[in-house]
Amino acid sequence: MLDIFKQKFTIECDEVPKTNEDICLEVAKYCAEHNMQYEFLSRTEPIVAMLDGTKYEITKRFVKHHQVNLWVLRCTKIYE
Repeated sequence: MLDIFKQKFTIECDEVPKTNEDICLEVAKYCAEHNMQYEFLSRTEPIVAMLDGTKYEITKRFVKHHQVNLWVLRCTKIYE
C-alpha cells in the first residue's frame, strides 16, 4: 500500500514502453505485484490514474544511474 504522504515514486520498466497502452500495462503490472487498487482516469498523455485512492500523473523517463541506463515511469501526485 502506498504511503499517503508519498508525492512521487518510480516504476522500473523491463522494456521501453513505446505507447501509452504499454505504460498503462506496466502500471497495472506494478499494482498487481504490490496489491494496489488502480483505475485509469486518462489513458492518453498525460496519463492519470488513481492508485490506492490517490491521483497520480504518470510520465515516462530515461534514467542514467551509475553505469545502468533504464526506463522508468514517474508517478507524481496531483493536488486539487
